[in-house]
Amino acid sequence: MMRQRVMAFALVATAGAVLAFTSHRYAYPAVISAVALAGVPGRLMLALTPAKKNILLLALAAVFVAQWNISPYQDGQTVGFIFFPLSYAAAQYLLAMMTAHLYLRLPGGLPPALPLMGCLALVCAGNIVTISLSENRAYQLLVLAHVGAAALYYVASRQKLGDGPDRGDRRAVLAGLLAGGLLLAWLAGAYVRNNANELQRYLVIRRRGAADRSMGFAEAGRLTSVNILRTGEDQTVLWVQSPVVPGYLRGAAMERFRRSAWDSAGTAGEILPVPSAQRDGLEPPGANEFLYVWGQADRPGTLMTIHPRPEIPVRVFAPLETQAVYAPVERLSLSEHQTASSGDLAGGLGYRAWVPRSPPTSSAPDADLLNRCLAPPDVLDDRVIQLAGQILAGRQTAQEKIRAVTDYLTTHYTYSLSITIPRGADPLAHFLLEAKAAHCEYFASAAAVLLRQGGVPARYVTGFVAQRYNDVGRCWYARNGDAHAWVEAWDDAAKRWVTVEATPPDGRPGHDARSWLANLWDYVLFRLQQLREAVNLRGWAGLGLWVLGVLVELLGMLVLTWPGRALLAVILVLIARRFWLGRPGRARPRVAAPELQQWRALLARMDARVRRLGFVRAPSETLHQFARRIAGDEGIDLPSELNSRELLAQWYVEAATVRYDGPVAPHRLEQLHTSLDSVR
Repeated sequence: MMRQRVMAFALVATAGAVLAFTSHRYAYPAVISAVALAGVPGRLMLALTPAKKNILLLALAAVFVAQWNISPYQDGQTVGFIFFPLSYAAAQYLLAMMTAHLYLRLPGGLPPALPLMGCLALVCAGNIVTISLSENRAYQLLVLAHVGAAALYYVASRQKLGDGPDRGDRRAVLAGLLAGGLLLAWLAGAYVRNNANELQRYLVIRRRGAADRSMGFAEAGRLTSVNILRTGEDQTVLWVQSPVVPGYLRGAAMERFRRSAWDSAGTAGEILPVPSAQRDGLEPPGANEFLYVWGQADRPGTLMTIHPRPEIPVRVFAPLETQAVYAPVERLSLSEHQTASSGDLAGGLGYRAWVPRSPPTSSAPDADLLNRCLAPPDVLDDRVIQLAGQILAGRQTAQEKIRAVTDYLTTHYTYSLSITIPRGADPLAHFLLEAKAAHCEYFASAAAVLLRQGGVPARYVTGFVAQRYNDVGRCWYARNGDAHAWVEAWDDAAKRWVTVEATPPDGRPGHDARSWLANLWDYVLFRLQQLREAVNLRGWAGLGLWVLGVLVELLGMLVLTWPGRALLAVILVLIARRFWLGRPGRARPRVAAPELQQWRALLARMDARVRRLGFVRAPSETLHQFARRIAGDEGIDLPSELNSRELLAQWYVEAATVRYDGPVAPHRLEQLHTSLDSVR
């Protein structure tokens, strides 16, 4: 019994140390550990009925809830450790509840569920998935120490009643398995989270020589290429993990417009990975990852990870300001417009883009490129030229001309997914002068042509706009309907390319919120895609890594989303009901007194011994009936070293007398134990 209480103190102390480590508040963990230490000897104990005990624990919970409402946990130094303010109060309550059991005189001693309480306290105390285990060895050791204390508590709980089966023993087994399993899974989840980018690259297919199925995102495209994708089946095509809104993710940029199609007259050059000694302060690439730098990478920036579907291979979708890319390919092709691609970049293979927090400035691009971005279409209606003159009249700077063009197009034209071009007509002129309704490709083309007429270099860009957020997956995403075309214009005053949005607001990709269930379903489909790719790549190893990643995500949903927290609360209530109130729908079983429990343990030990000799007591057989059968059964030969059949039979008679002849007295139990040892 004392060993169990010592292990209970170890559970409180280690969990308190974790709470102090993650919160940087040491007073409460120190006080609660001292109180727990004082309760180990068991000299100050209260005799409470189970009902009164539950009332006490509920009152204790009310105290901590009140504390949380009056003074919620706030500490900017520990952002990333504590899940949310209420979790700090919950961790405090769980530690107090564990300590309270050391001062409660309850039948059967300390509850077997105590390790589970400690595990939950650790879950509430710190967000382990955000902590690098390689940098916080102290935290790691504290968690492992708690796991060890939980295991020792389980062993002590098994031994306190002897070696026979008992209901409390089974509860101890369950509590130990739950505590140890959750904590070990917790540590595994930390490793997966801290190495998510590297693991992601093992969970996808590297298909060399994949065909260009980029659906309008190659360096050439007609005015219907993007619209076909937008009007198709609306499914998620890009997932982006980023601390900021990704926004416009460019896949291709073109400068030459010929009647109804765009293409690029320039050539793309091969770019090689940057050697380790020339990373310019960027973080080193991960496993199977190469770093490509083509801009200024000497300022603070943001890393965003992009996960495309298999239907979107080859292209690297990234913001305009991207200065470097981490990709799992040995070479990239970089165009004059700084759009990247690779024939080795199979769809579904994630990559990372490094984007500076402030827009970089640069010298003017190559003169030949600017001249090509100023060239008018091969065929241009004179009326379009006149329209451009009217719109840009009196505008001097590039910013003024951009504002004039976008204001005119968004106010005088409407968005439509369809447009009919008469045979032989100029598509762009028909849109600007006749139809005045079309989709984003026509608006972007019109904006580029009008700006060029005003002397502003402009290029046509296609890609996705990712500004929808998935609460379940905690990432941004873009769907087919978020495929888009826009313009990038050169601002000579600012010395940089700027994004120009000429499509009316009702035609731009939205950021409307969807239900939690819709996000969950969408994320399930994404995970299933990763499963297929993981199995094709690494077989059973890929399947194992995928399952591990899914388990981590499910754990994150339970603690980071409100539906998950509600489900977790229901699970905890059911567990509490199971441990403290018994199974639902049944009357609460009466807890046997300690003396009666010891008597049952002794009986179980003797039953086990005589069972090895060939005597098996039937469930309906009384102790006296069994004693008579032992004494009269001559068909079973007993070992010579065994005293006699009569001695075995007499033990069962004495056991019946101790149990049913008044209250079970401790001294008679001791005599019964001595008699049991005498028949060894």
